[in-house]
Amino acid sequence: DTSSLIANGPIAITATNTSAEHAFQYLGASGAIKANGNITIQAGNTSGNTGNWGLTVYGGRTIQSTAGDVSITARGASGGIWINDSTTSVVAGNSFTAPTAGGNLTITATGGGEEGIRLYGGGGLVANRDITITGTSTSSNGVRINGSQLLRANRNISIIGTSASTTAWAQYFEGSRLIQSVGGNIDINANGRWGMYINGGGVVAGNDTTNPTAGGTVSIRATTSGSHADGAGLRMDNTNTKILAWDDINIFANAASAGMTGTSGNGHGILMWGSNQVIRSYNGDLTMTGYANRWVDTNAGTAGISGGITLYSSTDTLRAKGDITLKGVSMQGIGLYLTVADGGS
Repeated sequence: DTSSLIANGPIAITATNTSAEHAFQYLGASGAIKANGNITIQAGNTSGNTGNWGLTVYGGRTIQSTAGDVSITARGASGGIWINDSTTSVVAGNSFTAPTAGGNLTITATGGGEEGIRLYGGGGLVANRDITITGTSTSSNGVRINGSQLLRANRNISIIGTSASTTAWAQYFEGSRLIQSVGGNIDINANGRWGMYINGGGVVAGNDTTNPTAGGTVSIRATTSGSHADGAGLRMDNTNTKILAWDDINIFANAASAGMTGTSGNGHGILMWGSNQVIRSYNGDLTMTGYANRWVDTNAGTAGISGGITLYSSTDTLRAKGDITLKGVSMQGIGLYLTVADGGS
């Protein structure tokens, strides 16, 4: 519980099993996996979901390559990789907060009954270069990100979430965590019964999380397979949730799972369900496209209407320095729904 693995060169770890336990369990109050070279971890078998979680990291443990890449592949019958606790971090860089040297961080995680990747109660991911996350689950969220720790790269961030579950989101973000690319682009792809859910925090492609003066683009593409009044391609909940970019923002959310001629689908292509939410490009264009196909549903926990693009608070803002292009379609509902229900700005 207090041991370390330290290397001036690379570290390579392979942990497989046929039991019901975790393939690689890394916990304790102290100790680190740290290298100046690349760190490569395979936790769980390369095919077939066995054991519990592929990799669990908690208790303040850290994985850090100061000058190289960190690559983790995790697979388990329960979940892929579970990173827990507020002081637990995986870093490809010479600093846990603002690296000036280091490499790429790549995580590929596959789960069965639980998430492909779960960052819960904290768990920081930091890279001097790119961060690439791929989370897949058969029975839960593909990617679940919780807490307030850093998820920051100096260059590009790519997050792909896929879920085959009938009751889960492809990507599920909650808490106050901001996904930030300081000087690159953010590319998010979500495919599941419902697409991408952001409940607090947000996404920022810029050098500042409030008013960036440089940075990249945000691209979000979500496709759904389910049918629910509160389901959406992209749904934003909670006060002050935001998507910011220095350059262009492009959001495409197709929640009309059965097509535009079907009898039902998810309630919203894009749903902003909270006050003082912002989607803003500081130096580029904003393009939003949302498809839904559902009737008015009084049993909905959110907006009772179905909207291609729905802003359900008049305190919410869509803003760009360049062009704003909105395309909303819901054959049984409303294409573009901009409410003034609470008399805001």
